[in-house]
Amino acid sequence: MVDPESILSYEVGYKGILWDNRATVSASAYYYDYEDLQVLKQDVVNGIGLNTFVNADEAAAWGIEVEGSVRLSDHWLFSGTYSWNDSEYKEFLSKDANACTLGPLSDGFTQDPLCTEDQNLEGNQFPLMPEHKASANLSYLWNMFDLDWNATVSYFYTGDSWSTPFNNPDYDEVESFDTWDARMMAATADGTWQVTAFVRNIEDDREITTVGRPSTVTQNSGATLLAPRMYGVSVDYTF
Repeated sequence: MVDPESILSYEVGYKGILWDNRATVSASAYYYDYEDLQVLKQDVVNGIGLNTFVNADEAAAWGIEVEGSVRLSDHWLFSGTYSWNDSEYKEFLSKDANACTLGPLSDGFTQDPLCTEDQNLEGNQFPLMPEHKASANLSYLWNMFDLDWNATVSYFYTGDSWSTPFNNPDYDEVESFDTWDARMMAATADGTWQVTAFVRNIEDDREITTVGRPSTVTQNSGATLLAPRMYGVSVDYTF
């Protein structure tokens, strides 16, 4: 049973149109101050790993987000996004119950205290919150056969992150990854019909996006991978 969490948030932002209406920009900064933040962690009950929630007494997160676009010419359009996010637990004591089922740690310390005593997680980062994320899109637009055409190449980057609040580099680190997509779209001037051909994950990289602790039973760890290269065509009709 966990207590309800509360948050005091501060946000400031800007939106504008620049360069004779050829560019747009949107930027914001935030600071979140948490009390009793609800955190998902794994406990071990009768040798079985179970996901449970616990409260971090005090925690904070802050960052900036920027997105924009610029019309480079009558045919070329560039757009992109960037976010920088940071976080830390300010007051959080918790047992790493899963640690006793893992192999020896690289620092040589015994594992017993890690799973039997509360660990001070002050300064650790929130799980699944990469510090850097970015995307970039380059589009070529033209008109042909009374249709509006758009060909776009996109790049996506996700920085390093942690899979658990314990931030254990031996088991919890998720390394940065990136991917490329492309699509071509043709649409009627009134937007009634739209046909899009796409390919996702052009390089067919099976990067790891999340990692799990080793099983308390099999000692095997799980991971989530990027979807393999995918092709497709979609047809949209608006009425």
